[in-house]
Amino acid sequence: MNKESVEKSQFLSGLIAIEAGIYEELVSLVGEDAKKAVETIRQHSYISATCGVLVVAPGVDLLAFVANTWTMYARINSALGISISKNILKSVASAIGTNILSIIPGMILSSVGGSILKIVPGLGTAGGMAITGTTFYALSTVMGWTYLKAIMFLVSSDVPINETNLKVATKQVTKDKDFIKEIYNSAKSDFQEEEKKSGSANDK
Repeated sequence: MNKESVEKSQFLSGLIAIEAGIYEELVSLVGEDAKKAVETIRQHSYISATCGVLVVAPGVDLLAFVANTWTMYARINSALGISISKNILKSVASAIGTNILSIIPGMILSSVGGSILKIVPGLGTAGGMAITGTTFYALSTVMGWTYLKAIMFLVSSDVPINETNLKVATKQVTKDKDFIKEIYNSAKSDFQEEEKKSGSANDK
């Protein structure tokens, strides 16, 4: 196996089956720029988790998460050579978030609950940070892959990428509840596992 094949195998090993399927199809449509888009989702999911963990002020963490989501979409567009205004990205992000949260309402309860819990000194703050960090990571991952799959649909159908078409495509994607739940649960589990490993390493 050559170096390129090894790198591809390692990259795909970090994706669950449905994510790998989207990535492979996107590669066939736009080439290696697809990898940059996927890496952007990973990077911003960790940034979202950081917003939940390090931003102690209740409510401010939610605002930081929202801003990070807009930036994630902008960077995905940049990686794929797509030009869309910031206002349109905000509108699309809002639509995606609304659709996703209607499927897994527990996500918004966890986010808001964790943020509010930070008001309580000591254990409350620590607990809130843990809850929002995990939830923000998983939610950011879902929102990233939902957007990327919508982009894939539009590109493969040779449909113009604009606000109206993006909203239609993302709404179609979020109708697949299994898709949303599988990515969310996998991301949440992965983040919690990494946190455990990190905690164990720090204890040594």
